[in-house]
This record gives sequence, structure tokens and C-alpha cells, in this order.
Amino acid sequence: MTIEQTINKHAKTSGGIIGFSRSLPAYHRWCVTRHNRSQYVSSLQQIANLDSSAIDGHKDMTFAERKLSEKLVRNTMEAFSAFINPFEMDTNELICLSSGCRLSDEIAGDLLKAEEFGQKKI
Repeated sequence: MTIEQTINKHAKTSGGIIGFSRSLPAYHRWCVTRHNRSQYVSSLQQIANLDSSAIDGHKDMTFAERKLSEKLVRNTMEAFSAFINPFEMDTNELICLSSGCRLSDEIAGDLLKAEEFGQKKI
């Protein structure tokens, strides 16, 4: 991870590695000089008073992204809280888990007798 955040980050090229890696000599030159390039970029950032750690933070860690993520988590938790917990109900009625609606007596009776109906058909 440290190499990715230092040498590899500063050794990137505008066209990416794919652009010049098709030429083997160019790729070898890049491999040999990338650590030097990293030092130059790092030194230039220090001279310009640019803190690369502050600039290159992960985009998901920005203030706006964190606020959005917190809001989405709250919305998800509220949605789960709105669901009915079928194990906490003090009723013997059958309830549809997805909608929370009670089944009519006729449909509930048919469901409760389904096994009995099946045995009769066998």
C-alpha cells in the first residue's frame, strides 16, 4: 500500500501504463526511472506547499460523501424499523410478511388446511 501511495502514484503517466508499455524499451526506461520521478514530484509538491496526503484522500472520505452515506444508512435503518416483526405479534392471525396485511379468514383457512387437502389427494 505504501508503494502505491508514493512511487506508483507519482510515476503515473498521462496515457497510463498501457500507452507506452507496448514498447518494451520505453517500459524498461519507465521501470528504471519511476522512483526518481516519484522523488521529483514529491519534492515539487513540498516546494509548492501542497500536502499530497490531503489532496489524494479517497473520494468516499470527503465530508459530503460521509454525510450522504450517513443519510443512506439512517434511511435503511428506518425502513427496517418500519417492517413488522412477525415474532413480536400477539395474534394468531396469518400475516403476509412482505406487505404486513392480515389474510382473510377464508384464505387463512385454506392455507392452514393445505396439508390436509394434499393428503386427501394422495
